[in-house]
Amino acid sequence: MQERRRHKRFHYNETVFVNDSIRAQCANISEGGLFIYSTRGLLPGSTVKVAFPAEDLSVTAVVQHVRENGVGLMFTAVKPEELEGIRAICRNAGSAQAAGRKHTVLMVEDSESVRRLNKARLSAEGFRVMEASDGLEALKILQSERPDLVLLDIHMEKMDGYKVLGFIRQKPELKDIPVIMFSSTFSAQEQSHALEAGATEFLAKMTTPPARLAEIVKEMLGK
Repeated sequence: MQERRRHKRFHYNETVFVNDSIRAQCANISEGGLFIYSTRGLLPGSTVKVAFPAEDLSVTAVVQHVRENGVGLMFTAVKPEELEGIRAICRNAGSAQAAGRKHTVLMVEDSESVRRLNKARLSAEGFRVMEASDGLEALKILQSERPDLVLLDIHMEKMDGYKVLGFIRQKPELKDIPVIMFSSTFSAQEQSHALEAGATEFLAKMTTPPARLAEIVKEMLGK
């Protein structure tokens, strides 16, 4: 059997809908499939319909793997006109990447030492990192900047992470930005609350060292 050709992946930060009911953020796309942030109701091996509202395109896919922060989907039974639509998305995404723009991460964190360690690792991986020491400072930055991803501490003075998340999800120009909520504690209840509030992912600081955090951010942004 001929080995399946590996397709180049491109960062594609757009909203998609799975089975018309699950709204998810796309991380990256190729001619063979895509990776999305949501894991709700998706089981390995199941067949789903993926709709791309920005492109007026719908494609059938199979859930290939489910990870802690998202799902890999493989396109299947693709019609010629659908394949051309996928290729157009990849071409446009590739052109944007070729421009050489660094992905920007806004890190909202009240601990200076945590900011310093994570910024050093993310910067070493090629990201542009903006910092905010509290929620109010984050809102000021978001008035004029559109980062590619927000790393958001939950428990902060002046304004907690949930209020910042609410601001992001209510702004049309910001609502599709992936947001990782970062907490010094972990509980299933807090994780559920964060995801229901609109977080893309929930991570515990104690079990997510800078190297692991950088890997998750790279995967989300298709690097």
